[in-house]
Amino acid sequence: GATKLLAERLMAAANYYKGARRTVFSCVRFGNVVGSRGSVIPLFHEQIRRGGPVTVTDPAMTRFMMTIPQAVELVLRAAELAQGGETFILKMPVVRLGDLVWAMLVELAPRYGFRPGRMPIETIGLRPGEKRDEELMTEEEAGRALELDDMFVILPQIRTHEYDYPGARPAAVRRYASCDQPCLPADEILERLLLRVLRRRASDWPGAAAKAAAEAAAAVTAGKPVGVRAETSAAARAEMVHGEEGRR
Repeated sequence: GATKLLAERLMAAANYYKGARRTVFSCVRFGNVVGSRGSVIPLFHEQIRRGGPVTVTDPAMTRFMMTIPQAVELVLRAAELAQGGETFILKMPVVRLGDLVWAMLVELAPRYGFRPGRMPIETIGLRPGEKRDEELMTEEEAGRALELDDMFVILPQIRTHEYDYPGARPAAVRRYASCDQPCLPADEILERLLLRVLRRRASDWPGAAAKAAAEAAAAVTAGKPVGVRAETSAAARAEMVHGEEGRR
């Protein structure tokens, strides 16, 4: 976190000290990119394949999440809009870690002969310095931010010109934090985030995990429900809903 903050400060300073040069320096601020290097998704998949336990730092932990295509789109959109010194933040869905694990259990556990509700889950606690929730924009930053339909634009503290973006409006002066946003339910986590990972990263996962992901990707491409068998998919979805209600 500190290194990212320093990088943002360096970009803002570079844009100020460039003088009359035409180069534009701006930043993008990401949430967690699902399926990227360091993502927890392949780890959970492998733990489920082995029958558990699935290790979770804190089931109540919340995080902003985005897909790789969304991350790429943010970079390109920021490059299109950038006027110098800004930080662009995509509006992202929020995921509760326990719901993410449950969505993966319901979808994957039956593939390997396990029942989602009987898979052991081990809470291992937060690591040193790790936060339970995520804050992408502070209240102070919101006071100098603009809001678009799909993103926030934090303007630099020292401004040499007026900033104008089509459809922009002053952002509400409040922090943008994961604990203040509604969380996606488990079924939407699966549909909006996980299925894309199954399609894009099947070849990157080891052994049986790669085979299962490839089968899921093929089923999605063919327009079929993702599951061990088509007749079990509806039951799995029902278990997802009832299980989620029970866990709350």
